[in-house]
Amino acid sequence: MKNVHCSEKPFKCAHCDYVSANKAMLDKHVKLVHRKERNFPCRLCGKRFGQKVHLDVHISAVHIQVRFNTKKDAPVLDFFDWHVLWGGVP
Repeated sequence: MKNVHCSEKPFKCAHCDYVSANKAMLDKHVKLVHRKERNFPCRLCGKRFGQKVHLDVHISAVHIQVRFNTKKDAPVLDFFDWHVLWGGVP
């Protein structure tokens, strides 16, 4: 926790110039940027994402029926489908 709020960044990526204040962020960088790990697939279209938050944004933007949805070729969820997939309310 010592490095969180200071400019000290002792963790350096072996593949590029990225530096981090903590090892967890460096590990995440390597997984997503260099190994191209995409462990979060969309259950509707199969597109894969490196972070769940990016999957959630994708689903909201592409699959959940919104007033100005212009992606007519993408599967769209209604409220019931959303509730079944995530077990809650949007």
